[in-house]
Amino acid sequence: MISITNLENKGSNNESAQYKLILTSRGLHTNLGKKVLKTTFEKERLVPGSIFLMTLPKYGVDEVAVRACRELGFTEIYLAGEYEGKDIREMPEVDAVYATEGNMFEVADYARKHHFHDYIKFMVLRGATYIGASAGAVFASASFKEAENFDKNFLKMTDFQGLCLLPGDHGLSDTVIPHYTFKQLKTYMAGVSGEERARYRNLYNICDDEALILDCKKTEKAVELLKKRRIRVESGVI
Repeated sequence: MISITNLENKGSNNESAQYKLILTSRGLHTNLGKKVLKTTFEKERLVPGSIFLMTLPKYGVDEVAVRACRELGFTEIYLAGEYEGKDIREMPEVDAVYATEGNMFEVADYARKHHFHDYIKFMVLRGATYIGASAGAVFASASFKEAENFDKNFLKMTDFQGLCLLPGDHGLSDTVIPHYTFKQLKTYMAGVSGEERARYRNLYNICDDEALILDCKKTEKAVELLKKRRIRVESGVI
């Protein structure tokens, strides 16, 4: 394991940083999620190396997620549960980070309590690929307040700041709605208030059988979108 030893040399405080987001609706514990990621890595010509899995131990999917990563070709796999409460200097340098599906507010709360929020941002801005599944995809935006319309906020969370990895500027951010077709997104948007729409620059849908891939660049002022595309698979395997 290679630990983070120099937090000052981020390469992103005063310079631009480029990175890739792979956002999906299905996660590593489903056959369809594995198929989407396998196809995405092949088409994007990404080489699986090391990965940090921000799964929630209470969900009981760690073993399945690790097995899925091995099947996808990852050679070094680190589980968040092994780093709870540690300083990010003690966490591994990796080629990819994975943020799990689940309840959006539980995922955000877990990330903040154990410093994974800062760790993930740090690693992505150093070039690690961000893989977000469902809640993990929404968490990549600057604000996930929109998730209150889809997940129960039983933690009564009032701070909705996400990872700020999706394109955005002037306090606004793009965000995603997983498990929605484009038609469902249009129907949803027709029913939300202007105040809600004004919180975001763009809303993207993500179907269950696809990945939304965003190449981004972060500068001191904003996150810019360099390239956006979708990769879809046949969804006969679920």
